[in-house]
Amino acid sequence: MVISNRSKNAIAALLVLESASAKRPMNIVDIAARLGIASHTVEPILRYLRNQCWIKGLRGPRGGYYLTTHLEQISVADVIRAVENPDPSSVGVTQTPLNNTHAAVSNQLWGGLCLQIDKFLDQVSLANLRPMQSSHRMVR
Repeated sequence: MVISNRSKNAIAALLVLESASAKRPMNIVDIAARLGIASHTVEPILRYLRNQCWIKGLRGPRGGYYLTTHLEQISVADVIRAVENPDPSSVGVTQTPLNNTHAAVSNQLWGGLCLQIDKFLDQVSLANLRPMQSSHRMVR
């Protein structure tokens, strides 16, 4: 599982949208400003989140994006998978020649570690990140 800046920004965007959800939809410029990134970077991230039906967009002068799913129902791993689109058959494993025993053992070790990370992140909902968001600035 790749945890890129895109993944981190997607998680942060969902947290930002949740904090604004009681008010009104939030436009891309405001989301980008809250995340400290360019709005053209936010657009594809929001598309990924919209494709998962976690957010909806509202057109018009008072339009923007808003959450449609509670953060308790979205895991960190769900978000990463949504924005990174990994091929499940290749996650954490590289092709190693059969005659290279050390590389095969290393590949098995890192593949197992990746599976453990996936399991852990599947258990962490975005709601679990709320206390971190309020006490620390989101890391990008």
